[in-house]
Amino acid sequence: MKPATKGGGETILVDGFAVAEQIRSQNVADFDLLTTAPIEHHYVEGGSSPSNAKIYSRCCNKPVIEIDREGMLKQIRYNPYDRAPMRITSTDDIIKFYKAYERLSKLVHDTKNQLEISLKPGNVIFIDNFRVLHARKAFQVG
Repeated sequence: MKPATKGGGETILVDGFAVAEQIRSQNVADFDLLTTAPIEHHYVEGGSSPSNAKIYSRCCNKPVIEIDREGMLKQIRYNPYDRAPMRITSTDDIIKFYKAYERLSKLVHDTKNQLEISLKPGNVIFIDNFRVLHARKAFQVG
């Protein structure tokens, strides 16, 4: 790994369970909706050439926040880019869902909930992908 010439590329980490608990304490109706409405999450990783157009595909139909029978957090699925079109048929339910999702999104993007780190060449980070949300800032090139 080579560093970008002008910086950037910082890793951003968010404790998805902490954000889910914030939703639960601030708005129980939002939490209930985000833990019960099944949403199709679809991930396709394309190949590098036309002959290898699709190398990986995964799809699941589960809520954004998954809890177990006792109400304990099990997994958070927050990736707007991997969500398929919604299958909720009621307009009211769609509006309620998107309002709840917007509130969740604001918490995810709140810098108070984010840890920003700069990885150095040779550094490795292992992430619990069921709990920790992760992203990177753009590299500054040129």
